[in-house]
Amino acid sequence: MKKTFNYISYCIYSFIPLYFVLLIYTIIKQDLLDTILCLVLILYSIFSLLLLMTSRPSDIFVCSNKELKKQRGIDYGYLILMIIMTFLIINEKLYFSFKLTFLLIIFFILFKILFKYKNYSLTLLGYKMYFIRDKIIYSKKNEEELNKFLKEKKFLQIIKISDNIFLEIDKYGMTKYYCKDCYYNGCSCSYGIFD
Repeated sequence: MKKTFNYISYCIYSFIPLYFVLLIYTIIKQDLLDTILCLVLILYSIFSLLLLMTSRPSDIFVCSNKELKKQRGIDYGYLILMIIMTFLIINEKLYFSFKLTFLLIIFFILFKILFKYKNYSLTLLGYKMYFIRDKIIYSKKNEEELNKFLKEKKFLQIIKISDNIFLEIDKYGMTKYYCKDCYYNGCSCSYGIFD
């Protein structure tokens, strides 16, 4: 359930720039319900991001620096979702409750099909997007720093947004670790995490 909440929150706060544009549009258009919807989405997004930034890592992702790939170019999945969001919010024929329901259903379906796309709100907050084993990793470290970190440590402290989207939050010093049946490509490790 936590991952579903994390992913739906990820979907909602990924469109913060769009919400501000739509808020201005709905104010000019004098559509009270759509303005309220935009304000609710903006407030929820800000609250979710604050909660995310103050969260502790929930897991360890063991990987090598050789698996690291930088994401480049425009994410077309994001653009398609942005068009859908715009259509749902400015569509005058849909009731307010239907708009909210459709949004949640769309995000839940995306979660179930493990849909991945770039979150430009996290990019604006200084996070860089990387791929490791076809999983999206967001980190504040630049490519050189992350490469060096993975070369030394071989793990990342993460918050799981979904099964294939992680946010690196480096909050703890790893003082010791225990490995059982450790192989280079399939390590089963448990780490001791301490401040």
